[in-house]
Amino acid sequence: MAKKNTTKPNTEKKKGGVFKHIKYVAGNERTRFIAGLILVILAVYVGLSMISFFFTGAADQSKIENIPLSDLVTNKGAVQNWTGVRGAYLSDLLMNRWFGIASFLILFFLGSVGAKLMSLRKISVFKRFLFCASMLIWCSLFFAFVFIKGYEDSFIYLGGQHGYYLSELLMNNIGIPGTFLFLLGFLLIIAVFTSRRTIPVLQRVLSFGWVKMPKRKFKPAMAGMDDADYDADDADETSGAPFFDTEKEMQKAASASDDPVVGVMDDFTVSIPAGDDFIVTAPGANPKPAATSSNGSDSKKSESNASDPEAETGEEPEFTVEVPADDETFDGSVQGDYDPKLDLSSFRNPSLDLLKKYDQSEHQVDMEEQMANQRRIKQTLESFGISIASIKATVGPTITLYEVIPDTGVRISKIKNLEDDIALNLSALGIRIIAPMPGKGTIGIEVPNKDPQIVSMHSVVASRKFQESHFDLPVVLGKTITNDIFMFDLCKMPHLLVAGATGQGKSVGLNAVITSLLYRKHPSELKFVLVDPKMVEFGIYSELERHYL
Repeated sequence: MAKKNTTKPNTEKKKGGVFKHIKYVAGNERTRFIAGLILVILAVYVGLSMISFFFTGAADQSKIENIPLSDLVTNKGAVQNWTGVRGAYLSDLLMNRWFGIASFLILFFLGSVGAKLMSLRKISVFKRFLFCASMLIWCSLFFAFVFIKGYEDSFIYLGGQHGYYLSELLMNNIGIPGTFLFLLGFLLIIAVFTSRRTIPVLQRVLSFGWVKMPKRKFKPAMAGMDDADYDADDADETSGAPFFDTEKEMQKAASASDDPVVGVMDDFTVSIPAGDDFIVTAPGANPKPAATSSNGSDSKKSESNASDPEAETGEEPEFTVEVPADDETFDGSVQGDYDPKLDLSSFRNPSLDLLKKYDQSEHQVDMEEQMANQRRIKQTLESFGISIASIKATVGPTITLYEVIPDTGVRISKIKNLEDDIALNLSALGIRIIAPMPGKGTIGIEVPNKDPQIVSMHSVVASRKFQESHFDLPVVLGKTITNDIFMFDLCKMPHLLVAGATGQGKSVGLNAVITSLLYRKHPSELKFVLVDPKMVEFGIYSELERHYL
């Protein structure tokens, strides 16, 4: 008689699967887009009802106040609002009973969240919420305070009942001037937290010209002006041109710009007159006349010499340019190499507690299983006429490697073709024959263990070999058949193709690569670009997007 199965279903796994599915659906891009679209449509609908309230609110007010809940649910009733009974009720609730005109900020916040979910705008939802909430309260108080005398003959509360009662409370306690100052201070605080330009603007407004703002320092732009003759405080901040106090200084600068400029460099003197020609003279040599141009530069030069009194005397104003000796070459190695980790110095590598820790008890080798497998392999090979000299077994956490040394004269291809026959006799899911094994002169047969061990990510990441590795991009994938940590440097294999059948561990391998890099590299040293066309494998990493930016 068959024994009745009394085991209870594992409800915890089902619950975990349900929560995981809900989390996946909530984080899916399609779900976020639909949710954002619904919020935008809702904001537009309520906005239309509030706009219609300005025109139809007086006629609908008495109907909305006396409407039963059943008519509101079934959308019954005769109202003039563009959006029906529900829209008339919502507009009256927001405009009169809540915050008045400031209720449009609620729609602005809903539209902003919808645009973010639809990936139309990148905003901070928390900052946008603080701004809308503070401006909602301020606008409600402001409109109620300004139009508090007009509520008797109007169907609309511009500041809502919220602003009406609060403004009355403030005026009864601190008076009208105190309420005005409170609103002004509240607005300035909101502006300071909203924009960085608010504080400089307030400083300029509140200074009243008493504080002299620092001016930019500009070097003289006109020839003939020394640094001593130039006052940086007298420079124009907008244009950068020097500012002259008197007409005499302007004439001096103009005459200096018309004078010839002579520079002495080592053994040569370069003379640059005000005209179009220049003369290069060596020490002790008489300057030669400059070559004339075809456009009548000789006549221009003679006219300038005739009108210039300094040209008649033959003396030209000149100044000497001293060329300093070559400075020592700057050695940038004194400052040391730039450390990109200083930009995020408070970063600490992820804790190993994030990884699940399995019980790593000592694995007991099942000698009966090993002896039985060796005997079956030997019988299978001998049944096909292949004699074996010896068999050696190496037991790993999940696979056992049997190294077979055939007799002389046996062809390796003959053993390799018996892969399916050996798997059938061993009752294994699948085996792999390595013929020959590199550097050993043997033939390897890998057989899965009946009781495999779990090689956890915690055990390989916490290993000393991985933590002390000096690879540029260290990646740890697991353990070898000899229980050694298997790791490699991703920089040595930049073009990596992961292929295999379903269930062979492709996704686990990719997650191991990403996890290894996250545990060893600083955010300033590594950036990920994850492309997941199926939107399945890398969805768990979407929460880390722009995490350190």
